[in-house]
Amino acid sequence: MFMSVDCEIENCGVIAVGRCFVCQRAFCTSHRAFRMGAILTDMCSPCEAARVEAEREPHRRDWDALQFVKGAPALLRESGIAATTIYEARSKWEKSGLLRRYRQITELTPWGSGWILGMAKWRLPVAGSETAQRVSDHLTALVDEATDMPNNGLVMAGELEGDIVYQGQMGFCGSHFFLGDLAVLSHRSGAKSAWESVADLIRAKLAAASDS
Repeated sequence: MFMSVDCEIENCGVIAVGRCFVCQRAFCTSHRAFRMGAILTDMCSPCEAARVEAEREPHRRDWDALQFVKGAPALLRESGIAATTIYEARSKWEKSGLLRRYRQITELTPWGSGWILGMAKWRLPVAGSETAQRVSDHLTALVDEATDMPNNGLVMAGELEGDIVYQGQMGFCGSHFFLGDLAVLSHRSGAKSAWESVADLIRAKLAAASDS
């Protein structure tokens, strides 16, 4: 003999039409879940709402961290953390010596100023391919006065003879162009987003300054 079951969501008590596979509670037509307009026959509306919220949370953290990065230069200046000069390295060939042979030299010219944050992941194109990309760790700097710059003023940096240099790929006429894209980490497997990681680097720098 079939026995009816009452809805167990929020003490509803209406005759149930299904049971949630997540929480195992019976639910009625008013408490069954919908996804993209389709009825879910094995999930209640509270569990579906919790699933949606869980998916939104990493993106919300990512957005909060992104806003923090945008305001970081002012925070760093107010905390008394001095920016360092960042140079642009340009290579050129010149004749030298008695035989006037060509040799390659690197010239450093001031490019801007900023704060060295630490290592962060960058997505870069693979040489010789129009579509392939690779993800690698690079020393990362936050540029001061970085209006309208990609990635909110975050750039790859390197060290050359003790100086911090802006890094890019050599293009025509010896110029450098920006390749970085810090938005590379997905929210799968609960991994930290790229912007969260950068925000952590900035917070660590601020904390170190306050402790000194």
